[in-house]
Amino acid sequence: MISRRGFLRAASGIPWGMLGAAQAARGAGADSGQPTFRVATSAALLTGVNENDARAAMRSWADVLSTMVGIHVDYEQYAFASPSRLLELMRKGEVDAVGCTTPDYIPFAAFVDPNLVLVGINATGHEYLLLVNGKSGIHTVAELRGRPLAVYRHPATCLAMDWVEVLLSSLNLGPGERFFAGVTPNPKLSRTVLPVFFGQSDVCLVTRSGFETMYELNPQLGPGLRAVASSERYITSLMGFHRDCDPAKKFKFQSALENLTKSATGKQLLAMFQSSGFSARDTSVIRSAVDLVEAAGRVRRRYLGAKG
Repeated sequence: MISRRGFLRAASGIPWGMLGAAQAARGAGADSGQPTFRVATSAALLTGVNENDARAAMRSWADVLSTMVGIHVDYEQYAFASPSRLLELMRKGEVDAVGCTTPDYIPFAAFVDPNLVLVGINATGHEYLLLVNGKSGIHTVAELRGRPLAVYRHPATCLAMDWVEVLLSSLNLGPGERFFAGVTPNPKLSRTVLPVFFGQSDVCLVTRSGFETMYELNPQLGPGLRAVASSERYITSLMGFHRDCDPAKKFKFQSALENLTKSATGKQLLAMFQSSGFSARDTSVIRSAVDLVEAAGRVRRRYLGAKG
């Protein structure tokens, strides 16, 4: 996630002479014969993020990357697109690559090179937790019926409610909209977790990594909260390449992203996005996440049909 403080801290370490040269090259890129690599990004990646900071980070990322690999990275006209726009861009082959959440990827999956996606460097994904107060007396998911659910709203939780829907269905507890008294998203992790810790809220839905980060800062959270359910790990975001993308440009772009961890400038760029780096995999790495979205869709359609 890009925050103003994180962006400014990371940006301060970028060699601005390199960035200035990159910006000049960006302006001349189309006229100099330099190859262009067109990158779209999903609006869902903006969740909880200041858009101006995100655009500034993207600009720095594209400019420095352009200089590093000798490719003009064109992103501005495709930045933070809606799902329908991403589908249109990929269907028409108007972009070479797209960075998006897994739910956004599914509609245009047929246009993505199945042999190459870039995901988090360890490709471990995110695990979800349903947390309750340790003194609440709640020990099972069934005991959450009729209670309000607070959900951490973040790109990493883009699959969280799909998991909950499938979980409730597997336990024959009915649809989430009827099971919980209400579902309230919150872009602040602390404001999602702490009310449960202090007994002001009944249950929250967060990532394990987010909770563990809070636990490191506040060790008392560990014994004060209890997980009544946890998910498997799911890949929640990726960068996919169009199936007709020029192989030489794709290789250059892929190599540049994979090697960002090997230079100080690259590490600063990754720090802007709070990323540890990128790893090349085939699309089988996101199969479990895709299966989850599809299973949740079937559950919702079944309940909708029963209601109708």
